[in-house]
Amino acid sequence: MFYFLISKNFCYLTLCFFQHSFQFARPKCELGQKSPLREVPSQLNYNLKMKHIFFIFFLFTLFNSCKDSNAIALEEGIWLAQLEVGDHQLLPFNFNLKNTASGANTIELYNADETIFIDEIKVMKDSVVIRLPVFEGYLAGKFTDKEIKGKFIKENEERVLPFKAVHGIEERFKSSGIPNTNISGDWEVEFKPENGESYMAKGTFRQVDDKVSGTFRTATGDYRFLEGINSVDSVKFSTFDGARAYLFKAKTTDSSMVGVFYSGKHSKEFFVAKRNENYELPNSEALTYLKRGYDRLSFSFPDSEGDLVSLTDPVFKDKVVIVQIMGTWCPNCLDETKFLVDYVEKHSKEKIAVIADQSQKLCVN
Repeated sequence: MFYFLISKNFCYLTLCFFQHSFQFARPKCELGQKSPLREVPSQLNYNLKMKHIFFIFFLFTLFNSCKDSNAIALEEGIWLAQLEVGDHQLLPFNFNLKNTASGANTIELYNADETIFIDEIKVMKDSVVIRLPVFEGYLAGKFTDKEIKGKFIKENEERVLPFKAVHGIEERFKSSGIPNTNISGDWEVEFKPENGESYMAKGTFRQVDDKVSGTFRTATGDYRFLEGINSVDSVKFSTFDGARAYLFKAKTTDSSMVGVFYSGKHSKEFFVAKRNENYELPNSEALTYLKRGYDRLSFSFPDSEGDLVSLTDPVFKDKVVIVQIMGTWCPNCLDETKFLVDYVEKHSKEKIAVIADQSQKLCVN
């Protein structure tokens, strides 16, 4: 506030000074005499014109400087953000906003053991656009120094979720009281048990006091880095990474869970779980196999340059070839890609090649 008043007064006083400095007295002349102004040399006229041009330029710069002194800046520190998902439920997550030496903003977004670094943040007046890395989703809204209101947008999927963030709140979920149970350990989980489309998962959680982290693993992946709270007889988990917006809520006993899983606004699934430290998912290596009558994988598809790639290409001769079937929208595929890149770099002397097919379709001959 003090800086604002100084800036306003400085602008006003400076303007008054220049207004006074550029007032030119008009010389008086007796009747019949030539005006002294007509005898001013052309160089003086030029100088006066240049002073006027400089004065106009100075005023333009001054007004913009005064205007910038009123600009709103996002407050540094921890923020609590919330997305509105199905049934008007709120999916929370935390992020830490920092200002760089260049005046730009960066964000660290937290999901349990996962930290997502964000540096693609565009601020224009009171509007901000936060683009998350890798995936297409972004946050856009209006802001004050300590609040942002807007939307989370995935354009290609035509999905929009209301979004709000408030500065200074560290708690992801509010506690309603001391938890009755500790859910640490492994759980046998069935999603969508109410119909014939159910599927199994394995819940693995770690609880310290009332804070809980973990995930639900399925036969084909997992539900990311979940972070939440166990309060009285209820547990809540959430995660958000720009690709997925997941919220889980359940009633718990020492040996059971009954709950609901929201994926944005477009999906809602019920689930039941029972404690089972010995539960294992089906062998993932048995999920993908060659059809009877085939003894090798064969395919042909275009790369990013439009050139066809095949296992019979000379570049793959005498090499161990890993074929990754993935999607650019898939967080689990991103995890796998990071692992494969790191592995190949560490074993660069070995004859290993990786082919990633993100079209989701392989032509098996």
